[in-house]
Amino acid sequence: MKLKSLVKSLPGWCTPEKAQRLFDLVIESNSQITCELGVFGGRSFIPLALAHKQKGTGFALGIDAWKKEASLEGTNSLENNEYWSKINYTKVYRQCIYDIQVNDVDDFCSLIRMRSQDAGFLIADNVIDILHQDSAHNIETITTELNLWIPK
Repeated sequence: MKLKSLVKSLPGWCTPEKAQRLFDLVIESNSQITCELGVFGGRSFIPLALAHKQKGTGFALGIDAWKKEASLEGTNSLENNEYWSKINYTKVYRQCIYDIQVNDVDDFCSLIRMRSQDAGFLIADNVIDILHQDSAHNIETITTELNLWIPK
């Protein structure tokens, strides 16, 4: 399956063009550890793992809480909170795991199911080559994540 059609088949908002750029970034770089904050359905995460698979080296680490409470943190619009309140997070998480397996990238990626702010304390500084920050889109979460994860 081509990357464009794969991306369109997965839940999320990443455009095929962005997914291709992320894939190319991993291929063109010497990235050994790529990390994504905010995996949701894997629409941008699975292309990262596919790039590591194609290179035959490295690993993609995906971090997402897959919990309503985490999605509602920070200052968000009413529409945003209404949308995220209705998601079946367990279903999305399980589908993401399934899609990782179907695309045969299990050996090149792993998921951590926790808030990025908590997972950040598990990762040493200066070990991540590429960081894709794509979790909650509010100023509080973005600022907290960048302050915590840029040293990584």
